[in-house]
Amino acid sequence: MRDLSKLAPQHIQELLQKKSMTSLGLNGSSRQKIVPFSDVKNRVVEGCEFVQLLPNAEVVVTLPEN
Repeated sequence: MRDLSKLAPQHIQELLQKKSMTSLGLNGSSRQKIVPFSDVKNRVVEGCEFVQLLPNAEVVVTLPEN
């Protein structure tokens, strides 16, 4: 395990986001995306589907099929 006191705050935040995405089953090949809550309406109009609200004011949406 790493010594977190030696990591930059931004790097810690990236690690936490990656861990959160992994726990939601999101990876680079997923058809899902995390977007700000304020962007949900635009995404739904574009064909995305709402999946889940995250505790940090972000939302998981399913991307439309091409």
